[in-house]
Amino acid sequence: VPGIVLVGVSTGGPRTLEDILPLLPADYPWPIVVAQHMPPQFTQAFAQRMDQLCALRVREVNAVQPLEAGNIYIGQGGSDVALVQRLGRLAAQPRPEHPDHPWHPSVDVLVQSAMALLPPQQIIGVQLTGMGYDGATAMKQLHQAGGKTIAEDESTAVVFGMPRELIERQGATTVLPSFTTRRASTTVQLRDGQSLAIELFGPHGIPGSQSHASEVGHVIRVVRITGKCALELFPGCQIVASFKVAHAT
Repeated sequence: VPGIVLVGVSTGGPRTLEDILPLLPADYPWPIVVAQHMPPQFTQAFAQRMDQLCALRVREVNAVQPLEAGNIYIGQGGSDVALVQRLGRLAAQPRPEHPDHPWHPSVDVLVQSAMALLPPQQIIGVQLTGMGYDGATAMKQLHQAGGKTIAEDESTAVVFGMPRELIERQGATTVLPSFTTRRASTTVQLRDGQSLAIELFGPHGIPGSQSHASEVGHVIRVVRITGKCALELFPGCQIVASFKVAHAT
């Protein structure tokens, strides 16, 4: 593979990953390996859900799996995930939880294993929302060696602990929000003659992806009701004329 993206994330991670990863195109050229702190009984279901949302194929690393472009690999809960060489190919492998690391799958273990096999210029480390400091040590080493590291900005982090640690240790190449928004307004006429005032929020600016600001999404949430409704929409959904106010929950 030409390079690899390593993502470390904990508290607030599932929703953040749902905001980011579905924006990546099916031809994204680097495999992505995610260390999401999560109990073992949840990572398979999470990978299956992400596979439904993403253009890329998403799978749990529950055995040795060769890394391929167009794929996202979710570390199995209750273990660590590390990169290894198998038959001349780079692969992801589950490992027993390392006793020196309090969180699992460990971000530090993942990044350090990648640095042992690849030049730092072929690694991008992404440190997202989460409590604690997992990943800060290894990603700082990656940054110092010439690799690129991205820390999530406090403005979008559910918990700013893990990104803050990387930033304060001067290990972040750049600091970015997990999403930004553009707004557009429109009005939909409903069947009963009422009008629905709608604000569209489209995330964009995700590294490695094209702008998706014009898309709207499959989750609809009312953010204001004052005679008219303002809705927040996330990528993948379309508004239809038959939508009724009673369905806005």
